[in-house]
Amino acid sequence: KKKKKKKKKKTPQLLGRKPLRTLKQRTRVMAVEVCDGLVLAAGGSDGEIGINDPNKGLLEVIKGHQGAVLSLLIHSGYLWSGGDDKVINVRGLTYPFPLLGSTDGLPGAVGNMCPGSGVVYYTCDSSKIHCLSA
Repeated sequence: KKKKKKKKKKTPQLLGRKPLRTLKQRTRVMAVEVCDGLVLAAGGSDGEIGINDPNKGLLEVIKGHQGAVLSLLIHSGYLWSGGDDKVINVRGLTYPFPLLGSTDGLPGAVGNMCPGSGVVYYTCDSSKIHCLSA
């Protein structure tokens, strides 16, 4: 009998290229959002958001939160980020990605955000879905 050759498993790669450098070498990526060719990756405990272009690499690193950045969303022309610090930040989508607004004092860490019609839904505790106007 002939031995069957084992197929090598391919490592998934972003857009068929080598993985992008996102943040500091040992920073754990917690959330990713893609829009119009920009790849946005949130770091772990440092609270930074790395903004990447697939063709040019890392464009900018901005301070996102006091704790980990747990969620990202591009919606209604803005970059929304939610963090371990119980804050949702809203930024412009062009350099220098200015902070336009912030919602703080939420009941818990912002774990997930998703778009709705003119609103952003988010979770920040285990039993409720909350809503903000977009």
